[in-house]
Amino acid sequence: MPIGVQFDLLERPEALPWAIHGRFSEFPADRLVRYGGGDAMQRHYNGMLKQAEHVRTGATRKIMNMTRLEQTQLWEGCRTRTNGGAHTPLMRRTGRRR
Repeated sequence: MPIGVQFDLLERPEALPWAIHGRFSEFPADRLVRYGGGDAMQRHYNGMLKQAEHVRTGATRKIMNMTRLEQTQLWEGCRTRTNGGAHTPLMRRTGRRR
């Protein structure tokens, strides 16, 4: 279950902060995606973006027509949690406005 869902379900002030344990052996590859670096995360993000657009509209054409620069700007906006107009290419492509 994603950590965000767990937090939403279990949020109680007395239960925070959570104790998180990192494991460096016996990685559960059947349950977690191994971090492959920034490029892998961007590829994963772009794939999820295409899937979300397909669920939303039944097609990925608008996402597929984004330039590499637009895709990179969108990813950077998400990665750095800054707006900076990074969402603009997606809004323009999907016809949504702020």
